[in-house]
Amino acid sequence: MGNLRMRYRSVTALLSLAALAGSAQELRLEPRLSLSYEHSDNLYLAPETFQPSEDAPVQTPISDSTLVITPGIVAELTGQRARLSLVYDFGHTHYNDNSELDAWRHDARFVGEADLTPDTVLMLRGEFLRTEDPLAGLQYEVNRDPESITDPDPTAASLREPYTIHTAAAGLTHTFNDSDSIYAEYSHSTRDEEAATADEYSRDGILSRFTYWNDSGWGGELEGGLNRSDFELGADVDTWSARAKAGKKLTRTTEVFGQYSHEFVENGATDSGGSDSTYHVLNPEAGLTYTSPRGGSLAASAGFFQRDRDHGTDTSGFSGNLQLTRQSERSAISLYAATGHDDSIYSRESSEASTFHEAGVRLGYNVSQAVNLSLFTSYRQDDYDESEDVDDAPETETPLIRTRGDGDTLGAGITLAYQPRSWCSLQLNYGFRDRTADRPEDEYQENRASIMLRISAPYRVGSISDALDVPTEL
Repeated sequence: MGNLRMRYRSVTALLSLAALAGSAQELRLEPRLSLSYEHSDNLYLAPETFQPSEDAPVQTPISDSTLVITPGIVAELTGQRARLSLVYDFGHTHYNDNSELDAWRHDARFVGEADLTPDTVLMLRGEFLRTEDPLAGLQYEVNRDPESITDPDPTAASLREPYTIHTAAAGLTHTFNDSDSIYAEYSHSTRDEEAATADEYSRDGILSRFTYWNDSGWGGELEGGLNRSDFELGADVDTWSARAKAGKKLTRTTEVFGQYSHEFVENGATDSGGSDSTYHVLNPEAGLTYTSPRGGSLAASAGFFQRDRDHGTDTSGFSGNLQLTRQSERSAISLYAATGHDDSIYSRESSEASTFHEAGVRLGYNVSQAVNLSLFTSYRQDDYDESEDVDDAPETETPLIRTRGDGDTLGAGITLAYQPRSWCSLQLNYGFRDRTADRPEDEYQENRASIMLRISAPYRVGSISDALDVPTEL
């Protein structure tokens, strides 16, 4: 029921933005259709050989191929006071050998902006994903869309039951001058699972941010927020966060900064001994950003974090982030590396905090005007916290469900795209993913290969009235 209300609110917001752009200067529509065939040698991401118990049979990976037919549409509406873009693809997946897994897939995203005043902008964003593919929602920073508002999730559930992730956010920005602004946002997200053993949640979040820079190049940001989450099976979680940043713009392209962030996670879950999972995370860092006028950027920061638990073992370690991009006429490269703490609250297969190390590289190269080659590789290591039994810990009826152990995950992929015409493209993909873990049941290795043909028919019209052939005057 909550998910239906959220869809209604999203549609209402879209219609409101469309009304603001009623006198659109341009409307672009692009109906499209894709046909893809994919083969996986490990459908359920199972270990090579695993026996749950002495009486149970040995489990081995199952391979299968799928055919997916996906119609969709891209719509972009530009008006004098508003801008709106919508991408929606829906398709049906047919499994060759496991027809009981056949399912419908939906993937939608919209972004809208409306100029309420010359200095105030209303922003609406939404994402909707329904799929049975356990890797469809997988998001590492190296291949994650920077515009995405869905939480990164480096875990992958070992099942093929459909699940739905729906996220929507409304934000308001008011600019005082070219560099000073205030921003406020409300967001709502849900995850619905058709598998009885998988957890669902509904989350509401608020965020505010104030940015200020003076004429001498000194400035900073103040940010605060709250996420309140209700889980179907696990304990509810409240996360309070605050961040203060001060910086100096050395040149037009270079900035140095120092920042401090504090997070308070109030989690009612407990371990087997009864200790709760409420904790504070303190994280000071210093760093710099650089933007090259020739096409490239660098962002780097380093510091440390301290996770203090009300009960259990405290943890600490280094934190840092490195993002490097470089673009030329025919190629683009991006490099990402990070280490620090991760709450893992909204991951599909973990509800415990962890210390992680992650790195990835993506390379794109235009072989010719019609042929593009892209490669990526990523690595992530997770060490989940271990809670200690505490005699005086508060009692609770809700146990901590920990479904994933420590481990390393290595991924790599290659894509070759051929686009002989603007309306037609052919894409070949290969992906490899290998996970090693401290528990045999958490390990798996998968190879995927796919081929996809896509055709589209883009066209432009002057306005909504022109598109619908409605007279502008009666």
